[in-house]
Amino acid sequence: MFRRLGTFVLAIGLASGLASPAHATTITFDDRPVTNLIPAIYPSNQYAGQGVTIQTIILTQSINTVGQIFSLTLSSDNFGVLSNDNSVSPPNFAVATNVFATASSAVLFSFSTPVSSVSLQTDDAPNEIPDVVRLMLLESLGGGNFRVTAVVTGLDNAISAPQNILALTSGAASFAVFATATEAEGFDNLTFQPVPEPGTMLLVGAGVASALARRRLRRA
Repeated sequence: MFRRLGTFVLAIGLASGLASPAHATTITFDDRPVTNLIPAIYPSNQYAGQGVTIQTIILTQSINTVGQIFSLTLSSDNFGVLSNDNSVSPPNFAVATNVFATASSAVLFSFSTPVSSVSLQTDDAPNEIPDVVRLMLLESLGGGNFRVTAVVTGLDNAISAPQNILALTSGAASFAVFATATEAEGFDNLTFQPVPEPGTMLLVGAGVASALARRRLRRA
């Protein structure tokens, strides 16, 4: 009896292991060479191997409400990396390539696998006039059109957690945007949690069903 119970518990344990969600990914940008006051420009697919591409876009200040539909304007298929005291996790943090040229600079995150959560930290620039920054989740409607599905805002003069953290959760999001409202702002420690694939849940169900079937057969 104890052997049968042990087999059943082991099977459930293995299935539960399969059910655990994929590990969250955090990108600190510190794997890139140290720069100075001029951003080093990288292609959008620099971190594609880790599950995300990062592009610079133009986003109007009026795009900030859940349910809004808009057409995304791509500025460049790149993003920038800076190295200075504003980094949250030294030496580097990321910026839009046009971060010093326009107040409507923003970055678009495209995830290779839908994610259940996204967070980042705004750069640490003390003693500045507070300006609004925001993180938004988007739903693609096709043809370059998107709908805002979630929004969180903060102030760019925050220099410590949790005030400098923008975080959102979702059932399954494939796109997110980090945007400033009036001035240049960077971000650090981009973190996202992939949604478990349907195949994983099927394996879990199969594991549990197999364990139950073996237990019934042995009883018979």
